[in-house]
Amino acid sequence: MSEAELHVIRARLQGGILNKARRGELQCPLPVGLMYNSEGRPSLDPDKQVQDSIRFLFDAFCRTGFCLRCRQGLPPETAPVSATAEEGAKQRRTGLGRTQT
Repeated sequence: MSEAELHVIRARLQGGILNKARRGELQCPLPVGLMYNSEGRPSLDPDKQVQDSIRFLFDAFCRTGFCLRCRQGLPPETAPVSATAEEGAKQRRTGLGRTQT
């Protein structure tokens, strides 16, 4: 494939993404603790443990003012991990049938 063809394909893909964004239909991956509801709008993760962990981290940050101190006070078994975050991590580890290091 020539450079010109690749440029045209890339430009069309970028144009499609911009059009979706203008229409309000573009869905990007959300941070842990948020997920898209049935209407396609971001909302809190329904998992109570994830919600409590996120609130703990924000409260700890307000108290200490440091990110690292927030994480130090959180026990490892209560670290927030949603199902979508686990799937994303699995995809990053495996890629297209191979293990990435």
